Amino acid sequence: MDDLLKFLAARLREDEEVALAAAWDADASRRWAAEPLSRRRWGLIDDTGSGVVVVDPANTDAAGVARHMERQDPAQVLRAVAAQRRIVEYVEEQLDAGPDAKLTHVLQVLALAHGGHPDYQAGWRP
Repeated sequence: MDDLLKFLAARLREDEEVALAAAWDADASRRWAAEPLSRRRWGLIDDTGSGVVVVDPANTDAAGVARHMERQDPAQVLRAVAAQRRIVEYVEEQLDAGPDAKLTHVLQVLALAHGGHPDYQAGWRP
């Protein structure tokens, strides 16, 4: 169980670090909005009015890519990390009282999101 808890803590820390690195201030640059720039090009604009990136994919739908990036802006990722941390902390506290298959299952399900990571262990698959 300790390995699974350490794995989840490391993945959440990595997600948090990447989200913070994508923003350049404490708030406004963490929220992104997708805006069409032309028929094929979209831009991501943060709440400071600065452009984050221009989306101009050669072989896919620019609007779809931009909207996906907008939904995964740093603010959203940080909220998701905070929520998942609370779940992990709660389960860990409950497991301190003794093993519980249902709570272990919760951690295994959370770890599925990182199933492609090289440190993910097949034995964690619920």
